[in-house]
Amino acid sequence: MTDPDEARRALESIRDARTSVLQRLENIHWGYDLAYGAVIALLVGGQGLPQPFSILTVPIALGGLAVMVRWWRAKTGIWVSGYTPRRPRWVAFGLAAILIALMLGNLYCSRILHLWWAPLAAGGAAFVLGIVFGRWWMRVHRKELLETGA
Repeated sequence: MTDPDEARRALESIRDARTSVLQRLENIHWGYDLAYGAVIALLVGGQGLPQPFSILTVPIALGGLAVMVRWWRAKTGIWVSGYTPRRPRWVAFGLAAILIALMLGNLYCSRILHLWWAPLAAGGAAFVLGIVFGRWWMRVHRKELLETGA
């Protein structure tokens, strides 16, 4: 762009788009967090259940996640993958690492040690971690949007 006015309008357009995204992210309903926590709990805790239940939890949880994505898009007009924004992705990677460890621990405790309560404990921990990390991710995402020119 060689025209300073055109460049200014382009930058204002970007700033307006970021402000619009921030406004849509302001009113996050706790229902979303609870649903996300439930999906994560089912993915992690379900793996320690006996067959065929453990295998069924994966498509049910992924279906729940798909419903959440559709609902969120209908509510806000956007969907941002947890791994897409630069800084918030590390929150998502951290959660993924913890959830994988929980899932493996759940499998070991339920299948090898035969602890009937392992899926409940792993699922409960995953539920809480999903909510906490989800809120933390959103806070980091908002901060990044503000710092990059919104």
